[in-house]
Amino acid sequence: FALSAIVVVQNLVVHRLVVVPEVRTRTAIMREGLVTWGEWFGRHTPPQATIAASEVGALAYLGRRRVIDLTGVLTPELETITRGRPEAIERFEYARVVRPSFLAHNAPKAFQLISRATYPQVLVPLGHGPAAASPDSVITFYRVDWTRFDTITGSETGSR
Repeated sequence: FALSAIVVVQNLVVHRLVVVPEVRTRTAIMREGLVTWGEWFGRHTPPQATIAASEVGALAYLGRRRVIDLTGVLTPELETITRGRPEAIERFEYARVVRPSFLAHNAPKAFQLISRATYPQVLVPLGHGPAAASPDSVITFYRVDWTRFDTITGSETGSR
């Protein structure tokens, strides 16, 4: 009985000192970033709009829009193209498979994709917020101008 009591007390202490503060911090980050943007997409975009992102939950749930998972977990056709390959997003390699209306990009600094993208002129910056997955990351939101992309590249591949 004494050992069980010690284990329970230990778990309560860890919960209170470690788990609760972490959950509060992550919740605040989610509210400031992905929750706010998910709600924004739900209010300001047409129902057929699609959003490509690495963090999909709040955007899909609150935005009520189709979300394309750039990690490939929920969108398996992208797994070999984008998973673990940030340069694939910078080069628009996902356009061979899908053409999202909007793109959410995680980076150390806001709007960093503009300076790294092969075709920065097709990205229309919308805003940014903290990324939930990493405390040292910012998630920036862009509208993607596929008409301009096709003009620049001379192609029209992928799905809309």
